[in-house]
Amino acid sequence: MLRKLLDAVKGSVGGSQSKGILIGRQGVAQYWTGNHEVTKDFTKEMIKDTAAQMMEEVAKVDNSADPRMANRKIFAKCVLNYAQFQVLIIDAPPAQDATGLRGKPGITGELKPHLMELADKDKSLREYLHGLPLAVPLVRNEVWDAVLFRFRVMYAWAHVFHLLRAAYGDYNAAPGKDWFQPFVIAMCANQEHQYRQCLGLPPALVEADFDADAQALIMSGFYNCVMSGARYPDLEWQDRLQRIEIHKTNKLYTLASIGVVMLSDTVT
Repeated sequence: MLRKLLDAVKGSVGGSQSKGILIGRQGVAQYWTGNHEVTKDFTKEMIKDTAAQMMEEVAKVDNSADPRMANRKIFAKCVLNYAQFQVLIIDAPPAQDATGLRGKPGITGELKPHLMELADKDKSLREYLHGLPLAVPLVRNEVWDAVLFRFRVMYAWAHVFHLLRAAYGDYNAAPGKDWFQPFVIAMCANQEHQYRQCLGLPPALVEADFDADAQALIMSGFYNCVMSGARYPDLEWQDRLQRIEIHKTNKLYTLASIGVVMLSDTVT
């Protein structure tokens, strides 16, 4: 996808518009202003203001000394925020899952029924809701709307800067090997683990007999690899884990062997 986008804009680059600005504008149109499913409940003013904010950040990235890393910083932050709300709105079976995330390691769709309890117990979610003009005590339909709307906004932000990676060659052009989807899965799995701990629910990261907290730590490490500047964060992630060994129930594990299994078949 990113390769095709880059090829499409090559002939359009000229004048004062760089590839970064052109791709940024396309990303804003594709994932925000032109995406009715994302923006359908927002005011025209809010949509316009958010689009302007997105393009302001795109311009900052494009004009920075190191656009590739500047983009990674905002992209990674957006993915973290996106994951925080994504796992809260996924339906459990037998409902359909349009995201394709349910069933990936640690992602279950089981959190939605616990939304009100999380709104009371999870510090980050509680602070987010406290900053909104909601009824006190909280009402479920208002909490749901606040979570859903925040998810839509962060989905757009994350995907705009995901698309912007194409401008700086920050992707893997080999079919099926880009690191965006594994990054999203890892962040979602780690976020669901944190929520489940907050709720006192059994862990969903149950690969073999390995400790769920360690598996969540494995997933969270993907973020550090993105921020390290490694050309391929997924490969860097595996290399780092390969150097760590953990003894568990008289078995010797390398974190890499577990991590590869956990994220296998996740690249789309």
